[in-house]
Amino acid sequence: MRRSSITGLLVALVLTAAPVPAHAAPALDPVLVDNPLYDSGVIARSACVERPISRRGDAAAAKKYVAAVVKCLNRVWTAQFAKAGLTFEKPQMVLLTKDPKKACGHPWSPDQFRRYCPEEGRIVVVLDRTLLGRQVGDLYVFTMLAEAYAWHITRITGISEAAGDLAGLQYSRRLALQHMCLAGAFVGSVHRSMRHRDARDWRFVVSRYQHQEAGIFSGNRENIAFWMNRGFTKRNVAACSTWTYSESKVE
Repeated sequence: MRRSSITGLLVALVLTAAPVPAHAAPALDPVLVDNPLYDSGVIARSACVERPISRRGDAAAAKKYVAAVVKCLNRVWTAQFAKAGLTFEKPQMVLLTKDPKKACGHPWSPDQFRRYCPEEGRIVVVLDRTLLGRQVGDLYVFTMLAEAYAWHITRITGISEAAGDLAGLQYSRRLALQHMCLAGAFVGSVHRSMRHRDARDWRFVVSRYQHQEAGIFSGNRENIAFWMNRGFTKRNVAACSTWTYSESKVE
């Protein structure tokens, strides 16, 4: 089964990270723990109308679906940045129907559905039959887009760069779990507007993430569920700061 992870970027963060001085623990790095982004607080509930993908493998419908979700993401995060006194920059979106040879200047991994290119601020999504061939009505694509968008959020606030300066898998997991939590916060903020959705849809998405993403770069199944559900229920950006939590919550 293809994964949706951005493992390549996490590997790069680990391999290029500089040794960490004893005084540079994440709890002491203001970019990570006192970032102005956290001052934006709770994401207000709002409506986000999905455009249904009613047929398996329907790439045209999927592109309309993605465009609608991205419009909601742009609106929600623009408002959050304004609350924190930050200037927001929308990411570029590239939608493909088959795997490219390269993205972000690197070979595309056949086990991915999307990748974030930090230098360009670009999200590349492959809407192929592997992604759209099963359960097209579930909430997975919606959440996957929100998580990919979270990579952009942490990049333009300096969080991902600060995390990249810290050596060790623990910090790649903290970053990955923060993205999942931020995705959960966004989904939680609009979930009530999706009249045909119920708690089972969210539980399914979390279980799928647990199955596909669990590993040394993204955390174990228990912690993936913890952070995704924390974001979904609290809707508070500050609640998604993984940096001061004990290692047991980012294993």
